[in-house]
Amino acid sequence: MNNNLNNNTTNMKKLSLLSILLVFLAGCNNTTPEPDQTKQSLICTLTAPEANTEIDLADGSFEIAGNAMVNVGEISSVTLKVGTDVINEITSVPFSYTYTFNEGQEAGSLTVTLTVTGDKGAEDQDQVTVTLVKEEEPVVLPQEITATLTAPADGSEWVSDAPLAISGEAVLSKGEVQSVVLTVGDEVISEVTSVPFTYDYTAPEGLAEGDLHITLEVIGNEGGKASAKAKVIHKRPAEPTPPPTPDYETMTDSRDGKSYRIVTLGSQVWMAENLAWLPEVYPSAAAADSGTEMRYFVLNYEGNDVAEAKAKEEYTEYGVLYNWFAANGCTDKTGFDATAVPSGVRGACPEGWHMPSKAEWQIMEAWVADQLEPVTGLNSSYETDHNMKNVWAALAGVEVGWSASEMVEENPDLEYGPRDLFGFCVKPAGKCWQSGSFGMSGNDTGFWTTDMQTYGGGCVEFRNSQYGIAYTKSGYNERRGYSVRCVKD
Repeated sequence: MNNNLNNNTTNMKKLSLLSILLVFLAGCNNTTPEPDQTKQSLICTLTAPEANTEIDLADGSFEIAGNAMVNVGEISSVTLKVGTDVINEITSVPFSYTYTFNEGQEAGSLTVTLTVTGDKGAEDQDQVTVTLVKEEEPVVLPQEITATLTAPADGSEWVSDAPLAISGEAVLSKGEVQSVVLTVGDEVISEVTSVPFTYDYTAPEGLAEGDLHITLEVIGNEGGKASAKAKVIHKRPAEPTPPPTPDYETMTDSRDGKSYRIVTLGSQVWMAENLAWLPEVYPSAAAADSGTEMRYFVLNYEGNDVAEAKAKEEYTEYGVLYNWFAANGCTDKTGFDATAVPSGVRGACPEGWHMPSKAEWQIMEAWVADQLEPVTGLNSSYETDHNMKNVWAALAGVEVGWSASEMVEENPDLEYGPRDLFGFCVKPAGKCWQSGSFGMSGNDTGFWTTDMQTYGGGCVEFRNSQYGIAYTKSGYNERRGYSVRCVKD
């Protein structure tokens, strides 16, 4: 700017001196010269840009301005050049013009030239040189992503009686993860939306054996993309071995001459059938007002004739339903020690046999569990556990009325149903409700224990919804009719 100011000042001084000189000459001669006798003088100036200014090419343009003065006559032409470009739009002064850089304009010096010509031959020129600069564009590195399936191992085998543990992660050079897609076979796992992740994949029904492909795709917010693949060799669980035919022993109840199959389970000997001793029989309605009296029922029999009741198919198949008092041979609600081994309570059982306490059922269950291979299922905390034991299947009778379980997703081994591995042959035997009616379900069955709990008699239940035996905590109404299994003294 200082150079331009100096140039402008010098030019103005030139014009001023020229004017003074003309006036002086006119005064000396005391005559006004003829116009064509006055010499035409002209000065032009570029007022913008300033000389040596640095202009960033990224701005795209810069401003040019100029002016000119003539002492006599008129300006006949104005020419503005930027580099080698003649700016046709500029034909007069003063002017202001926005010059736009040509495509591909290189950095470096650029000269702006203003040429002005008068109608009497005078001419003047002004030049300004500026420096065009171009900032180096920063190097933008692409977004790089590395995706990894950390589990399962590629090529490993997976038996679908347990969920397949899948985990993955991703590393980004910059930016953030925009989307994550996990695909197992043909299924997109909607629950997986971020990394790192862990996911338990459960085989859908009918999943074929063979290669199961797993793909993890990770997309970044700056265009990065990566994928990882693995495959497992899927194998369906082996079908359970058909249960062996138990080598039963028998015992005979001297009271009525009825024989029972018996089985040895560890240190205990159990009846393998429901007790069927029937000294008397009552219709279901008798349960409603029985108080603490002993009551005996046969499923779906509504009479009092013992012989008639014993002729019923239900008696042959399921035995007798006893209320808690009849099962334990007492007429009060005191109950007996749930932890006693043996219980010491003969109850309805034949001589040399007794009612099992809760503890004796637990001993039997523990022994059975020790004989079994672990399976996957829900534990008592409702968490997936791969070391569960399916005691229900081992003790439940085959083809004796059990319904298909509705809990195979939570406890997959239930899908294969009962197996009766030890000949204990638990079967759904119905019940007599305390309200005075019979009930039957293919999902569960109950057996009385010797203890009395908060709201009624202790009971154990076999349910096709869980692996273990269920033990009541508060008890069931003691007027109900449930089955009895006896254990040898």
